[in-house]
Amino acid sequence: MDVDLSQAVDARVSSVFRPSEVYFPPYSEDEVREIVRERVLQGLYPGCLPEEMFSLVVEQTQKSGDLRVGIDLLKRATLNAERRASRVIERDDICQAYDVSKYLHLSFSVKSLKDEEKGVLRALANHSTGDSEMNAGEVFRAVKETVPIGYTRYYEIIRKFDAMRLINLHYRDGKGRTRVISLRYDPAKIINYLG
Repeated sequence: MDVDLSQAVDARVSSVFRPSEVYFPPYSEDEVREIVRERVLQGLYPGCLPEEMFSLVVEQTQKSGDLRVGIDLLKRATLNAERRASRVIERDDICQAYDVSKYLHLSFSVKSLKDEEKGVLRALANHSTGDSEMNAGEVFRAVKETVPIGYTRYYEIIRKFDAMRLINLHYRDGKGRTRVISLRYDPAKIINYLG
């Protein structure tokens, strides 16, 4: 949902109201470990989640870059063990749960994007050829064909996607400052979540 707050508020408020987006850095591994441990202590019986499996949940949470994935993963893994009538969560329970939970971050992220940003993400996914890296300049030329956007705005969106952990943005040595983009998710899944 896009809301233009400058249009929705009184003119006197609008004159001093200058909103900007704030990006929060991802939690460190220690922070994730502490938060997930607290959830385990509050939500599960002692001994249900062996330490090795707890570490796997933390690892998968870090890999996804979103704490909500870890919490959802914990819930789904617990339900998987419960379905098997087991009192202990096993590796298979976590792996099966991760197959669903790993796209939670993508789902939430896509829902939060503006239409213009969704257009850029769709163009990135369409331009991607699997795991290969893409030159940011080449992608911009492809994006321009479907999304009316300037390079400065395009690059702001790309940096936002990097901060949101939807893509990886790297600099490659060579002529100029070549930026290289790689998607963190399967392009088909991205397009699917974009609708």
